[in-house]
Amino acid sequence: MGKNEYIDFNHVKAHADVLTVLKLLGIEVKRQAGDEARIHCPAPDHEDRRASCDVNVKKKTFFCHSCGETGTILTLVSHFLGCDLRKACKEIAGMCDISVSPRSHPQARKKKQKARNEGEGSKPASPRPAPEEENKADFKPFTTTLRLDTEHKYGKKRGFTPEEIDLFEMGFQDRGLMQNRWCVRLHDIHGEPLGYCGRYAAKKVPKDAEKWLFPAGFPKQDVLFNAHRFFKTEALGVILVEGPFSVRRLHSLELPAVALLGRSISDEQIRILLDEFEIELVLLMMDGDAPGRKAVPGMLERLCRDFYVRDVKLPDGHDPETVPEDFIRQEVWGVV
Repeated sequence: MGKNEYIDFNHVKAHADVLTVLKLLGIEVKRQAGDEARIHCPAPDHEDRRASCDVNVKKKTFFCHSCGETGTILTLVSHFLGCDLRKACKEIAGMCDISVSPRSHPQARKKKQKARNEGEGSKPASPRPAPEEENKADFKPFTTTLRLDTEHKYGKKRGFTPEEIDLFEMGFQDRGLMQNRWCVRLHDIHGEPLGYCGRYAAKKVPKDAEKWLFPAGFPKQDVLFNAHRFFKTEALGVILVEGPFSVRRLHSLELPAVALLGRSISDEQIRILLDEFEIELVLLMMDGDAPGRKAVPGMLERLCRDFYVRDVKLPDGHDPETVPEDFIRQEVWGVV
């Protein structure tokens, strides 16, 4: 089995027999009441002497009442065996006699759909529900290319390379709506320009200014930043982050990422992930500050309905742009 072998995480999770997995791994069930089975916490850094962890055999999730560790049966096996999620998924499939890839690779399906679309002389279909159409009605894409200062000290201070500045169409703007801001170009999933967003180019943002500024009426809830680049990849999953600079950092590490342009996810963004990307694995990497932490539970609840999700908890005060590379590599190795 190769490193890039397609694994249907959702299929394995849905068909796994939790009690069979626990038994074959030698994990003792201390007591069981209904769908809840009590075991010792599998978290590697928790010496659980009192069996504080409940496993829901129906939902196939677990929660430790002592340390707060939570996850799915895949995470539990990953912790217990000390392996990555792909290996854990294969182990569960073997124990429960489940195929790890009952369907074709989602990227193969995407290529077939793209070929059909090109044959029809059109781009990938993006039907939108009526509410999103109404919200977007007042927004007019700004397709003009701004003359930006790509040599400005702000970009150098943040460590942006000339190649990254060119790729993400970034630069400093000293006039107009985006005055005193480092601008980044926005696109739809097909790569068509929508305008620019701008980050205030100073460490301390004035009280009367927004840290990030978007065009008037810009429908952030309908867009995933970097989606048009991700669409061309062969990635097995995607990393969801808050903003463009986080995408830039992960791109520099050759990791697939898109940004929500905020701290919530909409039905339209979910649709893009499902219908356009056809992925099944999402790594959620919110900023390690109070607003980012607060947003995680709601995000996980929404994403878990459609995807296999892993929450990557960054160290306090860090975001994907500032966290050490070793930390990121360790968290995503073998997953995307």
